[in-house]
Amino acid sequence: MRCRPPAAFSFFSYPCPLLVASLFGGRTKAVAASQVSMNINTSIAIQAVLLALALVVLVLRSWAHYLLKQNLLNLSDIFAWLGWIFSLGWFICSTLALLILIDNPAIGSELVVNNVEYLKTVLVAEYFFDTGIYFPKISIVLFYWTLIPRVLETLRRVLLGISIYLGAALLASVLTNTLICLPFSDNWSIENQLKSAWNSYPSFCIQWALNFSTDLLIFVYPFFLLKHLRLRKEQKIGLIGVFSLGTITLIVSLSRFIAYNVTNFELEDESGNTLTLAEMSAAVIVVCLPGLRTFIRLWQPHKDWSGTDIEDWLT
Repeated sequence: MRCRPPAAFSFFSYPCPLLVASLFGGRTKAVAASQVSMNINTSIAIQAVLLALALVVLVLRSWAHYLLKQNLLNLSDIFAWLGWIFSLGWFICSTLALLILIDNPAIGSELVVNNVEYLKTVLVAEYFFDTGIYFPKISIVLFYWTLIPRVLETLRRVLLGISIYLGAALLASVLTNTLICLPFSDNWSIENQLKSAWNSYPSFCIQWALNFSTDLLIFVYPFFLLKHLRLRKEQKIGLIGVFSLGTITLIVSLSRFIAYNVTNFELEDESGNTLTLAEMSAAVIVVCLPGLRTFIRLWQPHKDWSGTDIEDWLT
């Protein structure tokens, strides 16, 4: 039934409840949709900046390596590049998934998305992250293998244990994504999407524990080198600073884990995807930063840099 206002009509003195509800309801939905679109565009932009920053640092590292060694890439560099390529894969999938959300937003208290293309896209993204996050770690471990001399047998045995654990964690990560949801096709089933690897909280916890534990081992390991190095006080402080760069990835990873748990694993994709790419980019950047000291030498050519390489400090 339509509301019929009197001739002397004042909207505020004689409101029509149905009309008001309709007008404000439609406006509220439009504002909400606009806000979601803005959040998505902001997330994509931030991720693009993070990815570009990681690329710049990676290119500088490769250039520095070429200037120092006169060859383009070694195995450690290749894995650093693989880490960035998988970050790019994540970014592409994240962008596609977020754009789908503009027309197919998450609904209900469980934030389900009734779109098969979206579910397939985030599944691929899951593999890009949970696999790609290990490549910068492998890059660091390969560098340690070239750094630690054979005379330091205990350190090399510990490094072997870390290498084995790192490989096992990578394999476990892939298997978790593959086997957590069976049949595998349920990953993109609208009816069973809450069982998918993307929406599985147990899978998230397993993946994070594997990821964080490997980061922690790789972060702690080089500090045991200090007693085997011939160092002046300022050199030791500088080296501790280099080793401490690993805290960046630990902090970003822990922040992502806390953010998901504070929201009861219902963090919006816009925020969650940004945190994820931040972790991947930070991992690549941290791997590359120590190699950029070559440029400091070039900018200060008159300074005596002899004995400033870690390789020169080993006893």
